[in-house]
Amino acid sequence: MLEFSALRGRFRSDLRGGVAITFALLLTTLCGAAALAIDVNRAVTVSRRLEQSLDTAALAGAKMLDQDNMIDADIQTRVSNYFKAQGRILGLPPEVLTQLTVVIDRTNNSVTASATGSLKTTFGSVVGIGHVPIGKSATVVYKMRDVELALVMDTTGSMSEIPAGDVMAKIDSLKAAANVVVDTLYSQAVNERGIRIAIAPFGSAVNTGSYGATIASPGGVYSGYFSALMAGSGATGCAVERLGSDTTTDAGPYGSNRLRDLSTVGGNGNACPAAAIMPLMGRSQLNTIKATIADFAPDGSTAGHIGAAWGWYMLSPSWNGIFTGTSAPGAYHDPRISKNLVLMTDGLFNTSYLSGLQAGTAAATSESYSQFDAICSGAKANGITIYTIGFGLTDAAATTELSNCASGTANFFPVATGTELQAAFTAIVAKLNQLRLSR
Repeated sequence: MLEFSALRGRFRSDLRGGVAITFALLLTTLCGAAALAIDVNRAVTVSRRLEQSLDTAALAGAKMLDQDNMIDADIQTRVSNYFKAQGRILGLPPEVLTQLTVVIDRTNNSVTASATGSLKTTFGSVVGIGHVPIGKSATVVYKMRDVELALVMDTTGSMSEIPAGDVMAKIDSLKAAANVVVDTLYSQAVNERGIRIAIAPFGSAVNTGSYGATIASPGGVYSGYFSALMAGSGATGCAVERLGSDTTTDAGPYGSNRLRDLSTVGGNGNACPAAAIMPLMGRSQLNTIKATIADFAPDGSTAGHIGAAWGWYMLSPSWNGIFTGTSAPGAYHDPRISKNLVLMTDGLFNTSYLSGLQAGTAAATSESYSQFDAICSGAKANGITIYTIGFGLTDAAATTELSNCASGTANFFPVATGTELQAAFTAIVAKLNQLRLSR
């Protein structure tokens, strides 16, 4: 018979039972960890989808901040509706959508959407975990930059031509394309200042329209605020370039910087565009702008630098004493404003007035383009994005000048037909929309 001490030694040296017990305990722990890992992975997926839903909802709400007459309650309702709809699309469990908080910060133009909840575990109960807390927050700062757009349109005599393969004259294609631009942009405006458009038709000069209403009869003197615009007598309200150091700048038209009238430079025989300029106008003036476009009529020679100058003037804060109220241009380099100038022409610039009337000569072309180059450079230096369109251009120098004026080669559009003109304007609208978004 074995001694007790020997028996005790044998049990002490036999570890097989201990290994079995240890393995059983370890297996239970591993199974619990694996089960919990499944639930944790599921929680991570749900959390990611929750964040995506909140981001979409907050963006939908933030887009409403600039809309006229939109109160916080309307924004909160929209955020809630988007959150629920997006949650259903992404398959979020109902228990995750228990609490939604929406915070609107109009000072910083932001909307914050936060949601909390808990996800019932599938296997976590094995280790005593029945729910996993879920919580996410998304803040969207969304500001549509205000757009100021000056459309500088060639209405010279050559615009009466019908391009090969077209059925409409160039001027009619221009009207159709310009109408699409204003219709499209104004349809996207959420308030009166969101998108403002100015029109500057040009030919031999620029018709200043209602801004010449206070000019005295021919032979008289100038009176009222328009004396700041024009100098001389016998004024027609048809503006040409001014003289002096600010010929090609956007300096305000005061004192020695007043503009000259066509009648004072021997240009009485030159045609003034039938359509007058229009300063920046908001969406409520859609019909007024379209009426101006309808007035486009082909006539006169091409003083393109004068048209470009007026496009710049209507975007320049230096002219706020002339273009006032809702037509007043915003400050340069304001991150909340996108300033843009589109110039469309179909021919070589051939008219200038620096040294009196010059038209159809090499000197006139050189003089006009010299001013044009300086105007383009000055406008771009002040943060204005320039797009140029050459409609049926056959002159290499004219093409080069337009390309150089544009803010990069991608902003120059050579077109040959009305269809291509429409496509160019559509592409420009798309670019404008990209510039509008600041998120």
